[in-house]
Amino acid sequence: MKKIFILVPAFLIAMLTYSQTARTVIVEHFTNSRCGICASKNPAFFNLLEDYPQVIHLAYHPSSPYSSCIFSQHNPSENDARTNYYGIYGGTPRVVVQGEVIPPASQLLTAGQIDNKLGMMSDYEISFKHFFGSNDTVKARITVKKLSGASQSNLRLFAVLAEKLIEYNAPNGEDMHHDVFRKVIADENLNLVNVGDSITKSIVYTTHPDWNQDEIFIAGMVQNGADKEILQAGASDFASGTSGINTFSDISDEPLFYPNPASDYISIKPEYLEQYRFAEVYNLFGKQIKNSEDLSRIDVSELEKGYYFLVLTDENNKKYTTKFIKS
Repeated sequence: MKKIFILVPAFLIAMLTYSQTARTVIVEHFTNSRCGICASKNPAFFNLLEDYPQVIHLAYHPSSPYSSCIFSQHNPSENDARTNYYGIYGGTPRVVVQGEVIPPASQLLTAGQIDNKLGMMSDYEISFKHFFGSNDTVKARITVKKLSGASQSNLRLFAVLAEKLIEYNAPNGEDMHHDVFRKVIADENLNLVNVGDSITKSIVYTTHPDWNQDEIFIAGMVQNGADKEILQAGASDFASGTSGINTFSDISDEPLFYPNPASDYISIKPEYLEQYRFAEVYNLFGKQIKNSEDLSRIDVSELEKGYYFLVLTDENNKKYTTKFIKS
């Protein structure tokens, strides 16, 4: 009887762990295009993030210390609101990892501070998609699902539009600006009580003339509103704005390839091989890592572990973009 008593709890724990999913790490970066200290610290920061392609990055531009920053001026109230949410308004650069404010130091962020957040599991799954429509409109879809665990209060959904890369010769000398926050599209309470509960939000918005549509993506998180811990994060696929797909219904949720996660290779399903001409693999910074015309076996064995984007181009030069995990 004693052995049975020990095995049953172990079995239940195994089932609980199985129902969870990996927690995606998100780094929220508070910087300013007129801040000289930012220009001196940001390069090492971005070099570090290159080693963590699975980590999501967002850059906010608060109005302090320099309200004349063009990225701050584009949306000062919401840039400042997120900065004030963490209690760090007044100076840049600052970094928040998974909702934890990193104290100011000579190095903006260290590998150890990222490593401490990796490998954690989550009771929540979050996904984002966005598609360009007519008249400069964009349709966004956000889905959050509770996979496991007890009911939790103070849950918040926070989602934004951001621009993957902006080339601009800033007064502080920086000329490449990554993952620039543009607009909040969701900031609200979540009511997910039971395992299996989910919510889907569909949002339609009009793009701003200052935005490069080809660079727009959605990122967001499920956050504990009490202690600000980020319980799950995610981002929409890179380059969906250039996919040539004009309506929400043109995107299929059916995977076109297997396996995912992948360790050695990914293969386009046989029924789609004639539809697409070649494939490209990008990291989360939008940098092309490789391309392949052999869609039956795309070698990914040399990629570092993490998240990547797979972009397939068809005979009409239309693109399908999706995400995969290199295990």
